[in-house]
Amino acid sequence: MMHKQLLIIGLSLSLGLSACGGEEMPPNMAAGPDMLGGGLGSSLDTMMPMEPMEPAFPGAGMTTPVNDPYAEMYTDPMADGTGYDTGAAYPEDAYPEDPSVAYPAEPLPEELADPSAQSGLTDELPALDDSSELPALGDLGGTEDLPVLDDLGSSDDLAIGELPDMDVSDPFNPGAGSGYNKTDAFKVDQDRMNQWQAVNIASDGSQIFVAAVDRKSPSKGTVIRLDGSGENWNDLSTSWAGSIDLFDWSYSLKSSITSLALNSNGQLLVADQSARVYTAEGGSRYTFNEISVNGLNNTLDTLYANGHYYIATPIGIQQLSSSFGIPSTFSSLRPTGGLAAHNEDLYAVVDNEVHRINANGQSSRVLSGLDSPIDVAVDSEGQIFVLSTSGIRWFDASGTEQGEFGLGEFIQPRGLCLDSSGAVYVADEGNDHSDSQIVKFSR
Repeated sequence: MMHKQLLIIGLSLSLGLSACGGEEMPPNMAAGPDMLGGGLGSSLDTMMPMEPMEPAFPGAGMTTPVNDPYAEMYTDPMADGTGYDTGAAYPEDAYPEDPSVAYPAEPLPEELADPSAQSGLTDELPALDDSSELPALGDLGGTEDLPVLDDLGSSDDLAIGELPDMDVSDPFNPGAGSGYNKTDAFKVDQDRMNQWQAVNIASDGSQIFVAAVDRKSPSKGTVIRLDGSGENWNDLSTSWAGSIDLFDWSYSLKSSITSLALNSNGQLLVADQSARVYTAEGGSRYTFNEISVNGLNNTLDTLYANGHYYIATPIGIQQLSSSFGIPSTFSSLRPTGGLAAHNEDLYAVVDNEVHRINANGQSSRVLSGLDSPIDVAVDSEGQIFVLSTSGIRWFDASGTEQGEFGLGEFIQPRGLCLDSSGAVYVADEGNDHSDSQIVKFSR
């Protein structure tokens, strides 16, 4: 009896819905009792009312809930058949979480999406090839307004010929004429039988004379003569057998000689540290005679000038006549290095200075602040050359420095001289006979 009642109620319900004009239940609502909110016992009034919707595409019978929050975003179907406008901006939670699904792009603004709206973007820009509106060259200043070379100054106006004639070949002599450059260097020991080292040097204008010593046992001294190019080497002081003699008794000079001078007649005077001088007359071979002179111990340099020999010692400058009598003190000035002469004046190295001494023996300082000077030479113009271990400094007659040369050329320089052509010669003792040399500088 109960089953019959239930069947009657169900049929009545079905007939009632059809009578109200409802459409056939869509397939998803007929899938089973769960779609009715939990079975037949659930209230049908709680179900979301349904209303018909526009088909998404022809033949699609889709419906949407009345209260669907996304219903207003659904638009006309697209040609790709998806049923959705891919240009719509959907909320993030409306997208599936599948990262492979591409999100729809933002719709373009109307002025960009519509090509006709872009036509006005270029209306205000001038045409690229329209040069009529550009300023003419003449407005900016034509070539006739630009300064020409003649306005700036031609080569004649620059007066190039009036510029100073500068010789930049010598970095130590900027703007002061041609400088001195090393032009030659030659060994002192050229006989290969002795071990000569240079200790001083002098010149007669065409030849140079070198005081040299051999300190090996037996020790000895000599004078070597060469021409200005270092050729025609000749040992002058050996007593016999020429330059191949190795024995000290064949040499009249001792290894204690320090300097030499040459007078206008070709006579040589060699000074010794032990109160001796040696003289020799010029010729093919020089024969040296020993003369003992009191007060000439520890001689530093020897010079011939104004008809006299002058010998620098630590206690003063001694003067000898050509007859080699008793020396007299020419100046109480105590030199520490070499001597030079110009006209009637002598020049002497004293500590870090150079002093000029007149014919009366009165001295005055010419140069100061020198770096350990060794020797001095003066040319015919009064220019002063000062030798030190580092090189040669060059001054004019007033004491103004003109430059420096010979830097790094010497090992142990001992003496300095000039020849009549203005060439500068330096006697470099070296470390031993193998590197003792004469270094020549010319302008």
